This record gives sequence, C-alpha cells and structure tokens, in this order.
Amino acid sequence: MILTALSVCAISAAPSPTPTSGTDFIAISNTAEKSVEVYNYNNTTWDASTRLWQFKPVPELGFSPDAIKAMGAGVGDLKLRNTTGFPGKAASVCAVQGGRWLAVVAHEPAGTHVKGQKLWEKIYPSAEDPNIHAVELLPNGNLAVAGTGQRRPGKGNWVRIYNTSNPAVTDDYAEAPLYAAHALLWDPAYNILWAGGTIHIEGKEWHGIFAYIIGGTKERPTITEDVSKRSIRPRGAAPNGLKWPHDLSPDFDDINKLWYADHSGVYIYNKIEKTFTPAPGDAQRFDGVNIKSAGKLPGKNGKIIVTESSNKPGPCRYTTNTVSFYDPATGDLSFTRTTPACTIYRARIWSPRYQ
Repeated sequence: MILTALSVCAISAAPSPTPTSGTDFIAISNTAEKSVEVYNYNNTTWDASTRLWQFKPVPELGFSPDAIKAMGAGVGDLKLRNTTGFPGKAASVCAVQGGRWLAVVAHEPAGTHVKGQKLWEKIYPSAEDPNIHAVELLPNGNLAVAGTGQRRPGKGNWVRIYNTSNPAVTDDYAEAPLYAAHALLWDPAYNILWAGGTIHIEGKEWHGIFAYIIGGTKERPTITEDVSKRSIRPRGAAPNGLKWPHDLSPDFDDINKLWYADHSGVYIYNKIEKTFTPAPGDAQRFDGVNIKSAGKLPGKNGKIIVTESSNKPGPCRYTTNTVSFYDPATGDLSFTRTTPACTIYRARIWSPRYQ
C-alpha cells in the first residue's frame, strides 16, 4: 500500500543509495530525571547498572541554574552529530531540547572541554514558550529548532536556524513559518532540512513533509522553503490522508529515503517519488496510536525502532516505558527494552552520522 503523490514534481539527479555501518547504541529521553540516557540495545536490562552515559544540564557543566526547571516535563528531543562548528571544543555534539530549554552539548570533546559541557544554551521566557518539539544540529554547528506553537499568534509555528557562534548570544536566528512544526532532519545528500508540519488550504488541514534550503553563513543564516519538494496529504486516515507529523529519521541504507512517523503510523518516505509507504506488519502501528519516534538500524536485518505513548490520562499519556524493535522484513515484534517507569519520550539511534 503506497500513498500516491499529489504532485509529479520529483528531485532530479538523485544520488545513489549508499550503505553505512551499524550501531548498537540507543539514546532515550528520560523525562523523570530530565536527562539523556544511552544504552546498548543488546542489554536486556535498561537501568542505572547498564547505562553507558547520562547527561543532565547542571551548572557544573556550564549550564544555567534554571536549565532543569525550564525543561518542564523533561527532554523532548535529542540528536548526536559530527560537526565542524566548534573547533577546539568538540568534534561531535548533542543537540538537546526540553520544554523552554535548548542546548548544544560536547559529546566528543576537544581541548579543555569535557563530555557534556555546554557549548550553547537558550531558555525562552515562560510568556514566550513556543512549545518546542524538535531540534537538529546542522553541519556548521547552528541549531535548527521546530516551534510547534500554542495555537495562538506569537508562540511558535515556525522553523528557526539559530546562530551558535557566540555562546553569549541566543537571539540571533533566521525563521520560516510552519504551522505545528514538529520534526526536523538534516539531509547532507540533498542539502535540505526536512521538517514535518501542517498547512491550511481553504480552511482544511494538510499534513506532511516540507523542505528548507539553508543559506547564508553561520553568523548570518537564511532559511527558504523549496516548495517543489513539499509533500502533503489531507488530514485523515491512510491511504489518502496523514495525521499530525511527529518524527523524521534517516534511512541509513538508502539516501533517497527517510523514516516518517505521525499519529496514523510509521512510513518510509521516498524523496524522489514523494510517496509514503507504510512500514511492514505491526511496525506500522496503523492509526489510533500516538507515535513519538521511529527509525531503523542500519543493514538488511536492522530493526525498526518505535516509541509510542498511550495518549490516555495517566503517567504514560505522553511517554512510555518501552522501546519496541520490529523485524524489518515482516514487521513482527522482535523484542522490547523497558525502563522502570514511563520516562521515555523519544528513542534515537545514537550515531553521529546524518546518514
């Protein structure tokens, strides 16, 4: 079953698929401890005894004393990336978001920096809370941010590119409007920032993928939508509709595809054909679910990884205690990894490569 494209406009001169190496590491957002945690998925137990790394934005690492308070419910999004944007400080960094708090964090430090040290940080005032739902680190070190919005003017509904050149400057950015902006992924093959979001056409909601060209310099970035790469569907059930985008992840085995998740399920998006193909079997988690993150480990046998919340009143309404791993061919559930409580919002394949 394939969702047909609304437009025949396709990306020209597409690169050839290129495989990449695998990884055994999965990072989760621990909302209870307001931290990032990294585990080896081969460990059947995920707790403090098997945790490989935990990060919290504490003052000892250079973060504001108000950082943890500003995180609200805890970490919402997290990415690990290689970058040339912080020479002498870090070769790979984490982009982390929680509530009104944003940060770029040293992961592979250089010079006198240590792992987890602040490279850049921003806290939004309560009155300006844009309801951030996604971050992405660009290769030059700037931070892309998706402000989902509060369904009222002046609070979110945009994609911004923050200039991170100076840790003392946090309000230097370029902005493009996008209603309910909810997911971000930098694509080095096409030099595009993909975003999940919503648009209104004749009073009706359409959901899907939007593409942005990032120009200018690190100090003076620009952001412009490439409308020809936009791929949207009316709000509704598949095969003809989509519901509220929630996550974007790379396809490590094919640079012409990516993984897309929304409240109707998990899909493989073809960048050339502009089609959404449902993930196989139960990995699709079709309709009526509340997907928070989805992706696939590299390789033919790499598992499809999904987190979803109950969307029901209670401690698991927006989070979960389970990361599910599905067979890539059949979509059958292979195994799960759990935490002691519903503290997981998103789970990420912890690789510094974009693809």
